[in-house]
Amino acid sequence: MVGGGGGGGGTHKCLSKKDLRQIKVLHVLVCLDGGGVETLLLNLQENLPEHITFDYLVAHSDFRDKEVQTLGSTVHITPPEMQRPTRWATLVGQLVREHRYDVVHFHRFAFGGSVMKAAKQAGATGRIAHSHRTNLHDESLLTRLFYTPYRLPYRRRESRRSFCARKMVTIGSGDQKEVDEIALTRYACYLIAQNGDPRKTEIAFAQSYFAVQTRKMELVEKRLEDIERLQARKKLSESEKQLSGIIFERLHDNQSFGRIRSKGDTALFGGLSTQDMKKRLGTPGSRPLADFLPTITIKAKDFASEITNFNIKAENLRSEDMITTEHVRNNQRVRQTLLDSGIAPEKLLPAEDVKKLERRLESERKKKTTKKAVK
Repeated sequence: MVGGGGGGGGTHKCLSKKDLRQIKVLHVLVCLDGGGVETLLLNLQENLPEHITFDYLVAHSDFRDKEVQTLGSTVHITPPEMQRPTRWATLVGQLVREHRYDVVHFHRFAFGGSVMKAAKQAGATGRIAHSHRTNLHDESLLTRLFYTPYRLPYRRRESRRSFCARKMVTIGSGDQKEVDEIALTRYACYLIAQNGDPRKTEIAFAQSYFAVQTRKMELVEKRLEDIERLQARKKLSESEKQLSGIIFERLHDNQSFGRIRSKGDTALFGGLSTQDMKKRLGTPGSRPLADFLPTITIKAKDFASEITNFNIKAENLRSEDMITTEHVRNNQRVRQTLLDSGIAPEKLLPAEDVKKLERRLESERKKKTTKKAVK
């Protein structure tokens, strides 16, 4: 990769799954001082997954050597006689072969091409030339001529390429000036836009963009919540249907399921019966209470029913009293779990009628299908 701290795209070789079991990276720097690159590498190293290790090759020792060594790294100090460009590249090749480094990450502009060549020949799968600068405006002609042969092999030797974080812009006088090109997160862009001057075209556009995108995301989240609630309600219907079938099979009484479910509701809602909850939520008398419950309560009822279904079969329960006791106990335990999380199911607000919700979602689906067909 050629360039500075900015990110960019490019084709690159991927390490195989076998290589990912243990990846050894050799960072090549001037020294481990208190600079930004060194600080970043140290922060990364402290949070590395176990299968990745960092070692360092530096021109001379510095105060952070011991710090990275305590994290398990090896710090290779370049001998004085190896400081020349060709000898330095040879040293990198020797280290790659001896320690079997998978990746060589070169953080210096000078000699990068020759180091990449040596790393490739030594078998390093990943080769990253990361100079943190590429502009040579502050170097003399003699310096440029000296370093050019060592920089030319970059394109043929690195395994990944991206671009510099600095660029040239034209200022008012018509001259060129080098400025930082900063990559911002989406949230950072949002904060800048919201606090900028809307009289500027770019700021006004950004504010409009984020307002539209925010509303789109709100609609998407609301739709996902609606779909989740609808699915939860269908799941509860299935578990209660299964419970009803098991109870009828064992008790041969069509009314037993209703009585058992009602007592389960009383346990879940802290002593309030199914009819009490219907009045509280404004549920029509002929409609199931679950059609007006929020998602969390629907899932709570479903969980208790599933446990009852399982235990009836596992413990071979065959009387209404035994099944009722089991179902009440399960609802009490589920209620306690909710209370431990600060949720009192009987105090939650009613949700939209599931039947209306289902019709609305189906209508929205048909509208989207029609629009796609028109396009």
